[in-house]
Amino acid sequence: MPETNQNSPPARSFISKKNLNKTDSEGSHTLRDIPSFVASISKFYDNELLSDIVITVGTSQFQAHKFILAKSSRVFRTMLYDDTWRLTDSITSDRSINVTKSYEGRSTELKLEETPECLAVFDQFLNYLYSAEVNICNTTAVGILCLADKYEVTSLKDLCVSYMIEWSKSPLVSNALSWYNWAKLISLDSLIDQCAKTIAWNFSDVISSEEWLKMDLDFLTDFLKSSELVVNNEYVLFEALVSWLETESNKPKIEQYANILFPFIRFPQLHVSQLYQLENSNLFTNSECSKILSDLTAKAYRFRAVCPTQSNLGACFKDDFYFPRDYTYMIVDNVRIQNTIRFGIQSDVKAARCPVSSEGRDADWKITYRKQGDVWSLQLYCLDTALVNGESRVQFSVVVYNEVDKVLHVHHEDTKICVRGTYSSSFLKIISCDPEAVADLDNFDGVTKASTPTAPKSVTAQR
Repeated sequence: MPETNQNSPPARSFISKKNLNKTDSEGSHTLRDIPSFVASISKFYDNELLSDIVITVGTSQFQAHKFILAKSSRVFRTMLYDDTWRLTDSITSDRSINVTKSYEGRSTELKLEETPECLAVFDQFLNYLYSAEVNICNTTAVGILCLADKYEVTSLKDLCVSYMIEWSKSPLVSNALSWYNWAKLISLDSLIDQCAKTIAWNFSDVISSEEWLKMDLDFLTDFLKSSELVVNNEYVLFEALVSWLETESNKPKIEQYANILFPFIRFPQLHVSQLYQLENSNLFTNSECSKILSDLTAKAYRFRAVCPTQSNLGACFKDDFYFPRDYTYMIVDNVRIQNTIRFGIQSDVKAARCPVSSEGRDADWKITYRKQGDVWSLQLYCLDTALVNGESRVQFSVVVYNEVDKVLHVHHEDTKICVRGTYSSSFLKIISCDPEAVADLDNFDGVTKASTPTAPKSVTAQR
């Protein structure tokens, strides 16, 4: 055995359990000190020591290192080491990047042109290449994401997307609105999906905001055709669209825009009184919109006439145009989740008996609620007054609100066929949707528990 200096610490004190990987039975180990390695690299950020390149962005200059840039970014690696980028003294790509070589020494200057969003956070982006960490907030997320995408820093891009998905969850509709178009521009499907959900679930707030009249045609097209919108009724969407069409910027193209957008309004879901009001409006009789509105209201009246006996007539209405969205006026019950005891509570509710939109409710149902842990269930029980030809076809939604009546989540069920004496059941896992609470989630064998949950309440809406 070799002698050991008693004043020296034993070798095992340098081995962290987290960094110890046993590779065989003979005691061979892999030792890692990743934090120290990263710390030693991060010291060279914007440090002239060993710098072999200067990056100029706007009025700022950064001392950088080709190896760090190249190992982190495929774009930088191509620019600095690919022969096609080194044939001339100055090369400009379609990404607005200039590479200028200086033959007086070994340094090279990299001149980059960035948008204002990216320019404001370029130092944070560059620091990430050295330290593998970045400070990000709602106002800087877009700039950092765009830089990560532009220079193909995949790890940073993934971190940004994860952050933005978390912080665009309902009810954070302001973030969702800010990031939706950026997500589409960069083709980030997961972020597009999350932003779209949050916007749709809070669409009543969107159409009542000042920003609504400034939205572009693509935004209106995306959402007016969506079945996920949570609004009071279809008529409020019609009124919001009319307000948008009549703005000074849209009036010159009102006929073109009307022909594109009005077909997304689900006229069959308007009440008779609303259809009559529409037919007597100036928009219907005296404007460039009269032709399209006349055609769409005719479809609505035909639906009302044929739908109640469609099976006998062989008619079919399968297009989304004929289906309701999540209208809050159709809410049939309201229950606080935290008050739903394990053994359940039962409510008697009334809903519309026919799929044709109506202000009347003549169908009787019973709803039973139960809650155990994070799992919340409900059962629908169909009474005779809800049956048509011995059965009832029903599609229901559950809208989860927080204490200030902001939508946290919407759960949709597929169409169910209910008959007298049978139950239709649904099971939901209700967790907090507040980002600060989500950050405190603990996962145990697939069961999610929130350590700081909000106190949501649920509302079932008949569709």
